[in-house]
Amino acid sequence: MKTYRLTYIDGPKAGTYISSEKEISAEKFPAIIETPEGTAFAEEIITRPRLVICGAGHVGRALAKLAAFIEMDTTVIDDRPEFADKQLFPDSEVLLRSFEGLFDEESFGPECCIVIATRGHASDGVCLRGALRRPFAYVGMIGSSHKIAYTFKQLEDEGFTKKQIARVHSPIGLKFGAETPNEIALAILAEIMLSLGRSKGTSIIGRDFAEAEKTVRPSCVAMIIAKSGSAPRNPGARMLVTENGIVSTIGGGTVEAEAIKEARRMLKDGSAPKRVKYGLNNKTAEDLGMVCGGEVEVFFYLNH
Repeated sequence: MKTYRLTYIDGPKAGTYISSEKEISAEKFPAIIETPEGTAFAEEIITRPRLVICGAGHVGRALAKLAAFIEMDTTVIDDRPEFADKQLFPDSEVLLRSFEGLFDEESFGPECCIVIATRGHASDGVCLRGALRRPFAYVGMIGSSHKIAYTFKQLEDEGFTKKQIARVHSPIGLKFGAETPNEIALAILAEIMLSLGRSKGTSIIGRDFAEAEKTVRPSCVAMIIAKSGSAPRNPGARMLVTENGIVSTIGGGTVEAEAIKEARRMLKDGSAPKRVKYGLNNKTAEDLGMVCGGEVEVFFYLNH
């Protein structure tokens, strides 16, 4: 799902932003554009897809943990009370329910990525049949080559088309010899990210940052709005700074340390929004101890 965000960086609305599903006109994203309300940093924002894990066993648990690490919303489903336990999945939504009719519910939208890893072939088949009837972003199923061939033959006999069956990623995950649950989870999540891709220039606002932006006051946002040459993060990278901590990152290193100092000065002084350039290819870079070269421009504004 795409949304568009305008952060005003100059003019009377500087330091405020609007988000909308209405498309913004720009040759490419992100971009600095002129609007009637002033200069704005325009972004095309994408959200990470929702991961739905059918099966709360060892692989499901490892996958949920890894997905939480990259701030992906995750739902874990199992029909066994001892497995569908919220304590085992503190960062996920957990549903205790039958797999029958699971994907008839409209709560699972087309942005969902479905991973099928239940305790047995029968439950896997139920989930797979339901998933193939919906336009999910990704469908993958764990299984041996024999099981997969048998399941696919059943699907063909039942009337599923070759095009539908070809949507299934199985054997699941990138192939690098994964064996342990953690390795398999890494292979699956890497395959999901690879198969979905990401358009150049799009921004992702992490869940932790988004929640902090709405709730943490007082705070200051530091956001990269332009870069030239080599730099760790691209325009759209943002960090929220408080008196005692930070949420997210604009690349680490000494530039980030200087940005944190600037943000805290603004918090102390109640300063107006400002744009600051950090040169990484001149005397400033040498003074900051940087070696990557290039320049980044960071926009700072107080989050009231």
